[in-house]
Amino acid sequence: MNTFYVLVGSNINKRDNVLRCHQLLQEQTTVLAHSSVYETPAVGPDGCLQQESFYNLAYKIESSLSVVQFDRVVCKAIERDLQRERTQDPFIARTIDVDIVLCNDVAAQYEHIILPALDISQYAHVLVPLAELEPDYIHPVLNKKLSDILRSFNHVLPIKKVDVL
Repeated sequence: MNTFYVLVGSNINKRDNVLRCHQLLQEQTTVLAHSSVYETPAVGPDGCLQQESFYNLAYKIESSLSVVQFDRVVCKAIERDLQRERTQDPFIARTIDVDIVLCNDVAAQYEHIILPALDISQYAHVLVPLAELEPDYIHPVLNKKLSDILRSFNHVLPIKKVDVL
């Protein structure tokens, strides 16, 4: 059995898409817990605000699927269901983004999936929900608790809880 930590984000019809994604995850997986929903500004590669803000939250999910299987059968399937359009631009607006960011205590690469996700220590919209969900989880590369990483994290953009779920 694997424990996946999944980050969900949306900035197109974000309330509806986060709610629908939540419903699909509940139907298709064993959701053990989830964080609060956080709203964060959308920032482009030049640091400028580019588009509508994002809703983000993290899930702790148990599954017998492998990392690659879980990504294909759960994450990418939900993105397809919610009409996620993938382009070369990582900063494009999206209906939904469903990404595995941690699995067990694994540090490895599976096809295009790098675990732990590099974004954990780089972006508040990833770290804040994860640290709320699992503050004592030890990052397998940094060898620090998520709560300790968050304490030393310097986030300059506003991030706030919103009442969605």
